[in-house]
Amino acid sequence: LRAALAIDAGADLVLFVRDADVAAVVDALGARSETNPAVAERALRSYLRVWELKAARGLVAGVDPADVPLGA
Repeated sequence: LRAALAIDAGADLVLFVRDADVAAVVDALGARSETNPAVAERALRSYLRVWELKAARGLVAGVDPADVPLGA
Protein backbone atom coordinates (compact mmCIF):
# COMPACT_ATOMS: atom_id res chain seq x y z
CA LEU A 1 0.00 0.00 0.00
CA ARG A 2 1.32 3.42 -0.92
CA ALA A 3 -0.06 4.90 2.29
CA ALA A 4 2.09 2.49 4.32
CA LEU A 5 5.15 3.54 2.32
CA ALA A 6 4.35 7.19 3.07
CA ILE A 7 4.08 6.46 6.79
CA ASP A 8 7.37 4.50 6.64
CA ALA A 9 8.97 7.54 5.01
CA GLY A 10 7.90 9.72 7.93
CA ALA A 11 4.57 11.20 6.83
CA ASP A 12 2.23 12.10 9.68
CA LEU A 13 -0.87 12.04 7.46
CA VAL A 14 -2.06 10.25 4.36
CA LEU A 15 -4.80 11.47 2.05
CA PHE A 16 -7.42 9.22 0.48
CA VAL A 17 -9.39 9.65 -2.71
CA ARG A 18 -11.80 6.85 -1.92
CA ASP A 19 -13.36 6.14 1.47
CA ALA A 20 -13.18 2.44 0.66
CA ASP A 21 -9.37 2.57 0.98
CA VAL A 22 -9.34 3.82 4.56
CA ALA A 23 -10.25 0.56 6.31
CA ALA A 24 -7.58 -1.44 4.46
CA VAL A 25 -4.86 1.07 5.33
CA VAL A 26 -5.92 1.35 8.98
CA ASP A 27 -6.02 -2.44 9.26
CA ALA A 28 -2.60 -2.85 7.63
CA LEU A 29 -0.97 -0.19 9.79
CA GLY A 30 -2.65 -1.59 12.89
CA ALA A 31 -1.34 -5.08 12.14
CA ARG A 32 2.16 -3.73 11.56
CA SER A 33 1.98 -1.74 14.80
CA GLU A 34 1.09 -4.88 16.75
CA THR A 35 4.16 -6.73 15.50
CA ASN A 36 6.65 -3.87 15.22
CA PRO A 37 7.12 -1.55 18.22
CA ALA A 38 8.94 1.01 16.06
CA VAL A 39 5.87 1.37 13.82
CA ALA A 40 3.63 1.73 16.88
CA GLU A 41 5.91 4.41 18.35
CA ARG A 42 6.04 6.31 15.06
CA ALA A 43 2.23 6.22 14.82
CA LEU A 44 1.89 7.57 18.36
CA ARG A 45 4.38 10.38 17.69
CA SER A 46 2.54 11.33 14.50
CA TYR A 47 -0.81 11.25 16.28
CA LEU A 48 0.45 13.55 19.03
CA ARG A 49 2.19 15.90 16.57
CA VAL A 50 -1.02 16.33 14.55
CA TRP A 51 -3.05 16.72 17.75
CA GLU A 52 -0.72 19.48 18.96
CA LEU A 53 -1.06 21.34 15.65
CA LYS A 54 -4.86 21.10 15.85
CA ALA A 55 -4.84 22.19 19.51
CA ALA A 56 -2.69 25.22 18.68
CA ARG A 57 -5.41 26.30 16.27
CA GLY A 58 -8.28 25.67 18.68
CA LEU A 59 -9.65 22.70 16.73
CA VAL A 60 -9.71 20.26 19.66
CA ALA A 61 -10.32 22.56 22.60
CA GLY A 62 -11.31 20.80 25.80
CA VAL A 63 -10.46 17.30 24.55
CA ASP A 64 -7.58 15.30 26.01
CA PRO A 65 -5.75 13.26 23.34
CA ALA A 66 -5.42 10.42 25.87
CA ASP A 67 -9.21 10.12 25.81
CA VAL A 68 -9.31 9.52 22.04
CA PRO A 69 -8.24 5.98 21.15
CA LEU A 70 -5.94 5.57 18.16
CA GLY A 71 -7.89 4.25 15.23
CA ALA A 72 -11.10 5.91 16.37
